[in-house]
Amino acid sequence: MNSTSVTVVGNLVADPVQRQVADDVRVTGFRLACTPRVPDGSGGWTDGRTCFYQVSAWRQLGANTGESLRKGERVVVVGRLGVDTWEDRDGNSRSTVEITADHVGHDLTFGTTRFTRVVRASSGGPPDAAVAPDAAVLGTPESDAGDAGAGDSVAAAAASG
Repeated sequence: MNSTSVTVVGNLVADPVQRQVADDVRVTGFRLACTPRVPDGSGGWTDGRTCFYQVSAWRQLGANTGESLRKGERVVVVGRLGVDTWEDRDGNSRSTVEITADHVGHDLTFGTTRFTRVVRASSGGPPDAAVAPDAAVLGTPESDAGDAGAGDSVAAAAASG
């Protein structure tokens, strides 16, 4: 199945809503408003047409998103684009553009944020992409304390060529 990858930047319309859909699976949904700035023809800028997207973040990304984001915050979402269509009660065809998020983060153009690593018990499966293996390279508190971590081997590998 083909999917279209997109990156969108916008503001949360409301606080994210978390739901438990299975014993250990959470999904967090939020609406994102994206308004481009366009030239107005006289050397200035004006707001373009606002697009709204429904975003779904699953599992650990959903849990972290629900804990981290609030209404009005500007975020960057990378994910897979889809369109959901249905008929309303009057028989009219309706559709909404949805994004299944692969990555979500604050847009640091207009503010700052503080990263807190999630500590999870190992399940014996592959590492979760939501936990950055090279956090020591990025200057997280773990690297400031001098702890050796996965990031040290990444930094050493990068330095050696």
